[in-house]
Parts: sequence; structure tokens; C-alpha cells
Amino acid sequence: MIKLIRFFLCASISITSLLSCAQSTAEYPDHLYKLHQNIWNELLVQEISANTLSAWLDEMDESGTWSDIDYSSLQRGEWPVADHLRRLQALAIAWQQPASKFYQEDEVRSNILLALDYWLEHDFICPNWWYPQIGVPQLLGPTVLLMEKELTAAQLDKAIEILSRAEIKLTGQNKVWLSGNVLLRALLQRDAETVAKAARAIQEELKVGDGEGIQPDWSFHQHGPQQQFGNYGSAYAVGMVYWMGILDGTPFHFTEDKVAILRNYLLEGIQWVIWKGQIDVSALGRQFFVDYQKKRANEIMGCLEKFAKITGKAWSDEEIPMGIRYFRNSDYLLKREEDYFFSLKMCSDRVAGAESCNSENISGYYMGDGATFLSQSPDEYLNIFPFWDWQKIPGVTAVQDTASLPILTYQGYFLESDFVGGVSNGKRAVAAMDYKRDQVFAKKSWFVLEDQMVCLGAGIQSDREFEMTTGIEQTYLSGEVVVKNQNANMTVKDSVHLENPVWVLHKGAGYFFPQGGSIVLKAGEVHGNWHKVAWQYPSSVMDTSLLCMYFEHGVKPEQASYAYALVPGADVQKLTQMETAPSFRILQNTADAQVVQAADDSWFGAAVYSSENLKLPFGLHVDQACLIMANSNGKQLELSLADPTQKLKGITISCGRSYTCEENEFVRQISPGGFYLDFPQNDRLGDTRTFTLHKN
Repeated sequence: MIKLIRFFLCASISITSLLSCAQSTAEYPDHLYKLHQNIWNELLVQEISANTLSAWLDEMDESGTWSDIDYSSLQRGEWPVADHLRRLQALAIAWQQPASKFYQEDEVRSNILLALDYWLEHDFICPNWWYPQIGVPQLLGPTVLLMEKELTAAQLDKAIEILSRAEIKLTGQNKVWLSGNVLLRALLQRDAETVAKAARAIQEELKVGDGEGIQPDWSFHQHGPQQQFGNYGSAYAVGMVYWMGILDGTPFHFTEDKVAILRNYLLEGIQWVIWKGQIDVSALGRQFFVDYQKKRANEIMGCLEKFAKITGKAWSDEEIPMGIRYFRNSDYLLKREEDYFFSLKMCSDRVAGAESCNSENISGYYMGDGATFLSQSPDEYLNIFPFWDWQKIPGVTAVQDTASLPILTYQGYFLESDFVGGVSNGKRAVAAMDYKRDQVFAKKSWFVLEDQMVCLGAGIQSDREFEMTTGIEQTYLSGEVVVKNQNANMTVKDSVHLENPVWVLHKGAGYFFPQGGSIVLKAGEVHGNWHKVAWQYPSSVMDTSLLCMYFEHGVKPEQASYAYALVPGADVQKLTQMETAPSFRILQNTADAQVVQAADDSWFGAAVYSSENLKLPFGLHVDQACLIMANSNGKQLELSLADPTQKLKGITISCGRSYTCEENEFVRQISPGGFYLDFPQNDRLGDTRTFTLHKN
């Protein structure tokens, strides 16, 4: 009976007022008709569960609201009041889909208008500026467009007033969101001039530069110089491909040069952070949310498919990224292989490490301090965040004080160091970070080889009165944990302190310790809750089984060090072979330099912090701090160098042997066995230079 009364009341109001809806019932002019149809068609292809829609219709009360939505909420992130608009839009889509059981149903129409009126009357405002200017118009605008011919002039006017809170301003993805909202509002108003202005504003953000947005290395920044692939960067990719399709065939279409930039961002940038249906932990930004590793990956993969469909050019197998990629503008290293995925996230005085905003990423104080992750299955770290010890992030050296971790701001944090960078030839890489933060100092480096990642730390010191640790692993416990001590193998089923272990094996991942060390290994049940990750979640306690492993460096350490290798595809036989015949050796691990060489002497990599008293393989010497790799076949020496400070003009390299090189625009011979290399400048600062020396 309530539904019938609600239906007839709403229908009678609409019938008496529709005659005044001249603007809302007007057809779209020719120059806007195609745009309107594109948006309309894009909305109607969405698949929405009929059971879910039926439940929403049944649960809506006589005022047009739902009892499970807290309309008084002032939560800044994941604002629950917006669910009202999400449901409203879904119902409007179903009402306009010819194949839907709800298509053009009068009672559904009355419910939609009732719920719309409730929002228009109360005009809910979230304290986070993003919702009034971006989130609400994004949800309300499509609903108004779909129901336009059913609205009164008063309803449309009020909706336009709310939509008008969006203005073309800001930068990066925020500007794209705002411009899209302005475009949709202008379309409803038949304002072709503003539609054109908004379409241009969207395309203006398809650019490569050093501000917010796409960087010269194809990473993505937002909130200053901060890697944001998984938050703003994924929204940017999805949004740009959406608008590319919407504007296709209209006077406002994307130009070819803009399409090329978008293609490169998808191919050379964001595609790299997806592996086996999951986004890299270190690409999530501040969005450590339930199932977001899968959600973001699905959005990005769908975006790639949609781009190919719009352009009519499918992605080739050669365009699926494999190998090593160092994003020099974001202090971010990835190795992507068929069987495993490795990631390293650093920060510097140029690049922010992490952020917290809207009570999200509450515990991520150390997430940019050398976070090191090895994945061999898509669920390696899925939803693991409530159970982490956030002071022992894998790869991170940190003080274990007893105070709660400070909560970051949206501007994040920076190191007091400019020596952070990477050198890579696509097959191997060296990355290093001269770590200086919170009175903690350490030289940290990572050597990415063909089938293992060697992680070194040296010069670790602090005056703070707390234990210092370096995280090795925090992952779900699955199966046995086998430890090889100096004498025998043993299976660990609880917590244990290991002195100078040789290796640890767990679910196909090996942890090899060429220099031993004091290591704590914890294997067992842990408790956690999502509230410590993001305040929008309840504090209900959950349990899981976790493997946590870390080095202990003692209280107020002086010149402490560590060394370990991550070994994917490991088993007892492989680790035993590494023990007896390792494929690499550590030549130096000090505060002056960290040097790793292949066991057959064919390759070495080095993080050089000081060039004084430096001894490198192949008789090489450099006169500046740098990152260097060299590969020799006996007749040729291939050198790859990079300037992690991004401040040097060039570097002098000398050899103990007589070599020559073919001079080019960036390298020249200055003496027998002496060469001067110009480092990349401008938008290629920090990039790798590779050249070949020929033995006389």
C-alpha cells in the first residue's frame, strides 16, 4: 500500500509539472547529439544485478531513502552517503535498458524520482571537498541525463545547481574529474561552448611534464612529486579512455597526438604495475582497502581492452611488459616475469614516499623507505594489511619505538637525501638509497639479477634508544618453513631467533643469507583489524597465519649491516646449490660502496657513495658517486651508469687496461683507458647511459 501511495503521489506531481519542462524535453542540437548518444550508450552497457536492484527497490522507504545508509555521516573517505546516488544511478540505468525487467516500469520510475527528490531537497555535503565538486556530480549527472525527460523544471534547476559546484581548475586527475563534470552539466544545458572548453581541458592533461600527471618516465604523480599509479593514476587512465570513447566521432574528439600520449602511458607506465590480476602493493598509494589490489587491476586491464577496442588495434604479445623497469621520476623499480614479480619503492628529497589523507593509510609511515616485495602467486599479499607489523615492512630499516606511528599528510614525506636512484639495462639493475630519516642512517642497495634479488645494507646507525631492524618478509604462512643452519635443516613452526642462518625456504620463495646475521623468524597466528589501516573500517579483530622475518641490528647500532637474497622458484636443492656454489659474491658492503659480482666474473654492479679508495672489478674507477654496472665477454666491456643525485653533468671513467670506444654525443675518450660520460639532463635526469668499450 505504501508503494502504491508513493507511486500515485509522485506520478501526479510529475504529470502536472512536466508541461513546464521545455528545456528538459528539448532534443539535442546536431553538434551535441552524437555526444549525448555516446554517453547514453556508455551508461546502458553496464550490467547490473536484477536481484540487487529488486532488493534496493524493496528496501527503499516512503521518503525515498535506505535505512542501511548513514545520511548523517561526515566521513571524509569512502563517504557512505554517496551510496544513495550510486543506487539511484543504477536504477536509472536499468529503467532505460530495453532488456531489463525494470525497463520503463512506472513504479520504478516513481521510486527513482522519489529518491532523487530526497537528495535534491537535502543536498548532502561531505566535509571532504572532493565529494561536492567531483564525487557527487559524477554520480548525479548521469542520472539526470538518463531521467531528463521525466524531470520538472524545478528538479532540473536544482540538479544543475548541484552540478555547478564543479569548475575547471586544479591539475592532473583532479582537473580531469572536474572538467568531465563540467562537460556533462554543459551538455544538459545545451551549452556547446562550455562543452568544447571542458573537452579541451580534459585533453590538456594528456601531457608529459614535471608537474602533476604523467612524468617523462611514464609514471604518474599527484599531490606533488608522489607516485600514484594505483590511486589517481588508475583513475586517470580509466577516465581518459572513457572520455576518448565518449568524444569519439564528435567535434570534440581526441587529437592523434593526445591518443599517442595516452597509449604510451598505458603501455610504458601503468601496465607494468599489474601482475596476474593484482596491482603491486607499492602502487596502491594510500588506498590499502579491502580487495583493492584486484579492483584496481581489473579497472586497468579493462581500460587496456577498451583502448584497443576504440582504436581498433589490439595489443601484441610483444607489448606485454617483461623484464626490468626503473621509473626514475618516482624512485620505483619493477621486475616483471612470467613466474614472479618484484617491486622496490624508495623515496628521496625529490620524490615523496607515501601519504595519508581522509583517514586512509593510517599506518603507512614507512611505505616509501625501500619497501621490497616478491610475489610468486596473485594472492601473495592480498588483503594482508590488517595483519602487518607496519614497522617491519619488508626491505625497510626502522627504529622499533613503542609510540604509535605518526600519521602522514596528503603531501607525504621526503628523505633528507638526494642519492636515490637506479641503473638498468633491462636485464639487470642496481638501485640504491642513502637513507636519512628520523635520525636513522643507512646505505641500502638492491641488485636485480636474472633469477634473484640481492639486498644489502651498510653503515646502519642511530642514536635513538630503541632496537633497529630491517624487514625481510611479511607474507601469509602456507606450508612448512624450512631453515638451514650451519649444521642441518630444521622446520620452524613458531617463533625462533636465528644466528647466522644459511637460508630459509617458504612456499617456493628462498631467503639466502651469504653473511649470516641475527634474524628473528615468526611463523604462526596473528591478530589484526582493518581500522588500523583506514578509519572507515570497523575495529573488529580478525586472525590469520603469517610469516614475519627481520634482521635485528641492536640498540643504537653503529655501522651495522645486512645481506640477503630473494630467490624465486626456490626449493631445497636450489638453495643448497647456492650455498655450495653461489652465483654471486659480495665484494664490498660498506658505507663507501656496495659491490656485487657474478661468480664467473662476467658482470658486476655497484652503488658508489664515495669514489675515494675505490676498487671496482675490471680495473674500473669513477671520480664521482654513482651507480654502475659492467658486463664483459673478454673482448668488450659494456658499461651502464646513472647519477642517482640527478645533479651531475658527467663523470670520468678510467680503466686499468687499454680500451677504446666509438665516440658519440654523450661519451668521449680523454686518455688511454680514460673516458668522459655526459649524464642525461632536463627531462631525462637520472636515466641510464649505456656504452661499449673495446679491448685493444
